[in-house]
Amino acid sequence: MKTVRIFAIISLLTSAFYSIIGVWGLLSFEKMSRLMGDFKSRGIPEMQQVNIADFRLGLLFTFSILSIIGLLTLVSGIGLFLVREWARKLWLGVATFLVPFYFYWSYSHYVKGYSITEDVIELIVALLIAIVSWKYLTKNSVKKLFRDEKKETGASI
Repeated sequence: MKTVRIFAIISLLTSAFYSIIGVWGLLSFEKMSRLMGDFKSRGIPEMQQVNIADFRLGLLFTFSILSIIGLLTLVSGIGLFLVREWARKLWLGVATFLVPFYFYWSYSHYVKGYSITEDVIELIVALLIAIVSWKYLTKNSVKKLFRDEKKETGASI
């Protein structure tokens, strides 16, 4: 049970990270778009190759996805604290989704010629979280813990 609580804490910390970045990004979306346009109009060399419309779309997509991940990890974290089977499955799904998400993120930055050191570290962390989550949360003894909790509470999912 203690390890399940650790996964719940990891999920909630993940939620805080993604929610803060996602919501902050959505709230400052217009300001960032204007700033990029200003940089481009001032002739800053690195900004000349940037298409502002694509940049805006990329920002909106990225910050929306981060906000959604934040919400899903918040829900799964609360559910893991309550030892709910649906939360175990949700966390495994989100943890799995993060691996190709960060792979795509790293690859897209690599193709554009950006530094990907930080991206690769994020990919490795996501991969480790997914591996550890699957290794622990799919053990029969852990699944039984979730099933037993469902029986005790009379939950039906």
